[in-house]
Amino acid sequence: MKPLAILLISLTLTLHACSNAARAVTFRFINIADTTGPFSHFESTPVLNNDGTVAFVARSDTAEEGIYIGDGTFITTIADTSGPLSSVYYNRRVSINNHGVVVFNGRLDNNSQGVYAGDGNSPFVTLADDGPPILGNLYGELSLNDAGVIAFNSGREDRHRWGIYKVADGNWTTVDENSTDFNEFRFSSQNNQGQVAYYAEGQRGDFAAIRLGDGINPTHTVADYTDGFTHLWMGEINDHGQVIFGGNSAADGQGLYVGDQNGFTKLTDVSGPYSQLITLSTYMGPSLPAINNNGDVAFVAKRDGSQLPGIYRGLDPATDLVIQAGVPLFGDVLSEFRFDRALNDDGSLAFFYRLDNNVTGIAVASVASPGDIDLDGDVDLGDLSMFASNYGALTSASWQQGDFDEDGDIDLSDLAMLAGNYETGQAQAMADFQVLTQIPEPVSVGVAMPIFLGMLLRRQERGQEELSQKSS
Repeated sequence: MKPLAILLISLTLTLHACSNAARAVTFRFINIADTTGPFSHFESTPVLNNDGTVAFVARSDTAEEGIYIGDGTFITTIADTSGPLSSVYYNRRVSINNHGVVVFNGRLDNNSQGVYAGDGNSPFVTLADDGPPILGNLYGELSLNDAGVIAFNSGREDRHRWGIYKVADGNWTTVDENSTDFNEFRFSSQNNQGQVAYYAEGQRGDFAAIRLGDGINPTHTVADYTDGFTHLWMGEINDHGQVIFGGNSAADGQGLYVGDQNGFTKLTDVSGPYSQLITLSTYMGPSLPAINNNGDVAFVAKRDGSQLPGIYRGLDPATDLVIQAGVPLFGDVLSEFRFDRALNDDGSLAFFYRLDNNVTGIAVASVASPGDIDLDGDVDLGDLSMFASNYGALTSASWQQGDFDEDGDIDLSDLAMLAGNYETGQAQAMADFQVLTQIPEPVSVGVAMPIFLGMLLRRQERGQEELSQKSS
C-alpha cells in the first residue's frame, strides 16, 4: 500500500480524535442462556466481571437448581442440587470476581447452610457455615473482591450481634454492627481496596444511612436522613471509593447520587429528563444502580413522556439508552427486563429478559466496536463490504449502514474508524475497500486528500472558536 493511503488513514483518525461531540453508544446483544435451551427458569438477576463472564442462578430442565457461568459461547456449572448442594437461596444474587470465582449461599444435603465458592474447574469449597461464630443466618447478600475477601451481612453467635462482616481465610473482620443507631444492614458492596458500602437502618425503621467502612479505619456516613432524604437505596462502590446510591427527598423527589467519605453530589433526579427511577422488580428483588471504575453509571428509568422503562448507561437519555422495553431482541420483542448492578469496566452490562413469546433468558449488552456493522463481535470483510455499498451516503445514515461517528453521513472519518478495528489491519482495510469500490488508489487518494484536509482545517477552526467562546 502507498504511503499516501496510510497517511490518509492516520489523518482521518486524528480528525475523529479531535471531535468531542456527544454520540450514542451502539451495543450488540449476546444471548448467554435462555429457556429454549437447558434451563426452565432463571432465579435471580445476573452479575458480570471484567472478562465478560456472567454468573447467574437458574433451574434446569431436569429441575435441578444451580449456579452457572457463561459468556455466550459456553455454560459451566459451578454447583447444582444434584449434590452435595441441596438448595440454592435463589432470591439472592451471587457474586463473581475478575478471576472467575463465584460465591453463593445455600444449603447442603446435611442441612447445614453456608457461603460457598467455586470456579467450575474443581468442587466448590466452604467459606463460612452456620457453625460458630455464625448465628444460623446466611441469607445476606454477598460481595467478593479480587483478593478473595468476601463481605456480607450475618449474625455473630459469639458476639450476639448482627452486622456487616468480611471473611478471608477463615478470619473475620467486623465492618459495622448493630448499635443504638442501627440494627439492620443490607446490600453490601465491596471494592478491591477492601472498602464496603452498605445500607444501614435504625432501630424503629425511621432512620437510614448509606455507610462506608473497611473494618480497620473509622466508619463513615456517606448520606443519611439528616441530609433531607426520606428513603435511601444502596447501589455499589467502585475501586476509587465512589458509591452510587439513590434517594427520595421532599425537595427533589427520586434522585441518583454519587458520594464518598467526604460527602455526595447529585447525578440526576425526576425533575428531568427522567420521570421515574426504578429500584424494585416484581419478583427478582431490587434493581439498583451501578458504577464502574471509569465512573460510568447504569440504572433503570423511565424518561419523560414514556411509560416504557429502559436501561441507561449514562445520564443523557438521548445518547445513553442501552435497551428499552418494546424493542426487538433475539428475534422477538422485549417485554420485560431486570438489571441490578451488573456493569463492568468495559461498559458492558448483564440483565435478565423476557420476550413477548414468553422466552426468558440472560443477556449481555456489549459496546460495539466501530466497524462492526453486523454486530457479531468482529470487524471483517463482511462488515467492510456492507460499508462499501453505503459509502458516500449524505443524510440519515445509521450505524448498521456505516455511520460510526453518527454525523448522518458515511465518509472518510467512518472508514478510518472501521480500519482502526479491522481484523487484518488498517492497510489491508484500505486495500480491500479499494477493491470493493473498484477505485484505483492514486485516484482515490488524490481526490480525497484535499477534501479531507479542508475538513480537518474547518474542524480545528471550529474547536478554536469554541475554546475562545468558553474562555470569554
